[in-house]
Amino acid sequence: MTAAAFERRSRPEATHATFNEQFRHAVERFADRVAFRLKTPTGYREVTYREVDGQASAVAAGLVEIGIRPGDRVAILSENRPEWVISCLGILMAGATVVPLDPQISPPEWRKLLEDSGAVRVFVSGMYFSRFQEAVADSPLREKWTGFDACAGEKDGRRLLADFVSWAGSLDPAPELPPARVQGVAFIIYTSGTTGKPKGVVLTHENILSEIAGILRVVHCDDKDALLCMLPLQHVFASMVNVLTPLSVGAQVAFVDTLKRSEIL
Repeated sequence: MTAAAFERRSRPEATHATFNEQFRHAVERFADRVAFRLKTPTGYREVTYREVDGQASAVAAGLVEIGIRPGDRVAILSENRPEWVISCLGILMAGATVVPLDPQISPPEWRKLLEDSGAVRVFVSGMYFSRFQEAVADSPLREKWTGFDACAGEKDGRRLLADFVSWAGSLDPAPELPPARVQGVAFIIYTSGTTGKPKGVVLTHENILSEIAGILRVVHCDDKDALLCMLPLQHVFASMVNVLTPLSVGAQVAFVDTLKRSEIL
């Protein structure tokens, strides 16, 4: 058997051309199932597959409306939370590339990664907003961001993700979303740089779907399962195993804001 034949035989087959299609298929089957669960000071917040799809589609429409084009790079700087994933899905639906940033590195390091990736916009949480502003102090990105939380008293009604989603969802006519390409770049994920400068690892939609298919061959996961998301989502293992794979099969993802055993259990 040739090497090429062995690779074809051993590589799991994906059922859709892009992750966007695979996620939409899950939404059609599990629209009213809980996709995300998050503990809050007042209880648990739940978001259904239908709600995730609606918000992500609005993010995509808004990005296209403001000029994001296929292949553009859009960064995410945030702790693990539903908005991280909703923004990620919206970026993918817009045909753009997701650039996850490590919240634990310094503002100068963020600046280098933003410049290296060529990011044209950033989704950022309130927890890291002031340091993000330090990183982009004299950069065009200083004005090209969408916040997950109220940040620095901004008055622009489209600065917050919730307002951005509301505005984009009301566009009439809604902008046409570009078709995703199987070889289109979905993610650029940076290494930690322990042996040198961080390097951007390019993942296409084909890479993602092949990985998901491989995971599902060795790990049982379906719509009856709930997965606890603890690892930082800027890492490829966490994003693949804790989010993208469960979202492909209708499973639930639970987010935590602490690593304390007493609270997690």
